[in-house]
Amino acid sequence: MSLEPNDERIDAELNRAINRTDFFRVFRMLADRYGFLSFAVFELTGVKVEPRLDRICLLADLPRGRGSLANVSAEASQALLGQLASLRRPAIAAQPPTALVPFMTCRRAILIPMTAYTGERLVLVLADEAESRPEAEIAGAVFDFLQALQKLAVAEGLDADTPRFRRREIEVVEWTAEGKTSAEIAIILGLSEYTVNEYIGSAMRKLDALNRIHLVTKAIRVGIIS
Repeated sequence: MSLEPNDERIDAELNRAINRTDFFRVFRMLADRYGFLSFAVFELTGVKVEPRLDRICLLADLPRGRGSLANVSAEASQALLGQLASLRRPAIAAQPPTALVPFMTCRRAILIPMTAYTGERLVLVLADEAESRPEAEIAGAVFDFLQALQKLAVAEGLDADTPRFRRREIEVVEWTAEGKTSAEIAIILGLSEYTVNEYIGSAMRKLDALNRIHLVTKAIRVGIIS
């Protein structure tokens, strides 16, 4: 695909993007540039903790809105997450992933995974109405969207030396610092013990902590908790 007159405008929008509203505009502009119908960006970090698609979807331009993803069953959500997590390189699917079929009316889907510096993973799903595209065009689209994904990861705190922590992760680490067990934290926060352990495990991975004491020490050192 030859360069369009608005390429410089897309670059300018990407360079100054700092929040999800900005990035939504960038992804929509890129989708229009390449003729994609819709898109959705999923964050795969902590999927065992947050299996609902609407909660792990960072950006989406879907005909029925991002909120409609909340209606996807847990079984379908887990199946989609397993499919996305298995991606190691961009792929073209003959049809959208089953869980997204109600939200993406198209001939096929293009899936683009991106792994951040810290190991956090994002996957972009593009709804494509074209039966085929030249390889050079697909390569160009993958390159442009990967640049946008990388900047989005930085803006979300997923590609920084100190990864961004979810509210629940911080709460769990704070209670751990108070000497509470997973069972006690589960009662305090109204969560299952399994979920508490998932949050602790996620926090430990983000800070490369060896155990809970090490986790609390590093969390205090980098300012996650006081």
